[in-house]
Amino acid sequence: MPSYRQMYRLATILLHDDAESKDVVHDIFAHLLDDPKGLKEETAEHYLLTSVRNRCLNVIRSRQIQERVEHLYQPIRATRLPRHHYAAFPRWSHF
Repeated sequence: MPSYRQMYRLATILLHDDAESKDVVHDIFAHLLDDPKGLKEETAEHYLLTSVRNRCLNVIRSRQIQERVEHLYQPIRATRLPRHHYAAFPRWSHF
């Protein structure tokens, strides 16, 4: 069975963040305490390391979504168009 250190190392390699890596491993152990039925001794190592990988991928996906949303809500800078673009709008040609 993999140790906490192995699980944490895998999470750190994938996430590049110590705090999030600890959270991922902690969440996996907390889930096992709530529902230990999913863990069998003969497949424990594979199960735990796969769980770490999957949780890390979820964290990465969540980060990417958050970054996209933050990018969408950034204030749009007003850009001035060149003068010739205003020619079609005589009222605005004084800009």
